[in-house]
Amino acid sequence: PAVTRRVQDGESCCFAGLRFQCLTTPCHTRGHISFVLEGESPGLFCGDTLFVAGCGRFMEGTAALMKSSLLKLSQLPPTTRIFCGHEYTVGNLEYAMSLQPKNSLLQRRLAEAKEKRERKVPTVPSTLAEELEHNPFLRASCENISDEEMGKLRRGKDTFTTMGSLITMALDVKGYFNNPEESSAPSAA
Repeated sequence: PAVTRRVQDGESCCFAGLRFQCLTTPCHTRGHISFVLEGESPGLFCGDTLFVAGCGRFMEGTAALMKSSLLKLSQLPPTTRIFCGHEYTVGNLEYAMSLQPKNSLLQRRLAEAKEKRERKVPTVPSTLAEELEHNPFLRASCENISDEEMGKLRRGKDTFTTMGSLITMALDVKGYFNNPEESSAPSAA
């Protein structure tokens, strides 16, 4: 309802005197758009596609769509600052640690994130270089794992906590979770 102008993948637009490139990044929603701040200090405003150490739920898309969206984002300069839509860093790093409990980089980043949150300091932004080091979903997309394995990886995150399991169960009942018939995204909104 609030869309005043539709944008296309690769289109540039200006907002507040800043130039952004629009990238379609469907999966969490079919029409999801990420915005790349152009210039010497690039930034990515990626909403619910990429998080610090995580990615969004497959609400209206598939593992294949998420892999494609993450792979597109992985091509940005490594210095790109990642501004995601939510502060989920501690939970995402805890999940990553459950996959690689002896990973000292994850241990250090989790401790740093917890310390920041205790001081009420945001953990966002991170950088693409950092995400390529510790984000299990971004790394899996770059390593070209199967769609089935990507789906299992995300489902593991969805059900990692009791609250996550309850949300997943509710979404499953409503039929909104990971619609396997969704194979491509409609034009971006």
